[in-house]
Amino acid sequence: MLRNTLLTLAALVALGPPAANAWPLGHVLHLHPAKNLSQNVSFRLYNGSQTVRQLAIGDQQIVLQPNSIFRVSALPGTAVTVAANDTRSVLFSVQPSLRDNTVVIH
Repeated sequence: MLRNTLLTLAALVALGPPAANAWPLGHVLHLHPAKNLSQNVSFRLYNGSQTVRQLAIGDQQIVLQPNSIFRVSALPGTAVTVAANDTRSVLFSVQPSLRDNTVVIH
């Protein structure tokens, strides 16, 4: 009787999934790992001025019309610069905190 109970208990433990916070290997084999910081950050750029803005996001050149929005997806640390007359001034660099936000450029 005790042997059957122990075998049943061992089978249930082997077949049942462990609780995520009790898994002894941490998040190594977790089904929903945290987002990696090396993934792209998606955000929006809004040209709040009345002039056309020429920007560079990394190597990508974009033109923002007045009062327009441009959706950006870039790696953290990528520089967003003003691309005018072969001179580039850095406006900001992409940070994970920008995810799903709108950056207004005047």
